Amino acid sequence: MHHDSFRYNDGSNSGYYDNSRVRADDAPKELQDRYKDVGPELDDDTLRQAERNLAKDWDQGTNPDAEPYHRRKHNCQDYADAVEKEYNRLKEEEEKKKEKEKKKKGSG
Repeated sequence: MHHDSFRYNDGSNSGYYDNSRVRADDAPKELQDRYKDVGPELDDDTLRQAERNLAKDWDQGTNPDAEPYHRRKHNCQDYADAVEKEYNRLKEEEEKKKEKEKKKKGSG
């Protein structure tokens, strides 16, 4: 099993942990330096917004009624999948807005 989390360009990171909290990794820096990045590089601002949008559904520090961590069905991989889905939704929304503005400028 592996741990899924997000690392930002400013050196900060975020993930979902077995205490049902979304937080920075508290592993020693020496261990974190050995982590491997996988998947595409994501835009930090959009990624942070995606995490904010999902906080109420995942982080019991934000919402005590959020579903608790479960290593098989509500874990860090599920959180990362949900964040990536929200990230993609935000990016699509951003693209549609740009296209709309482009059409508006072209017809004006």
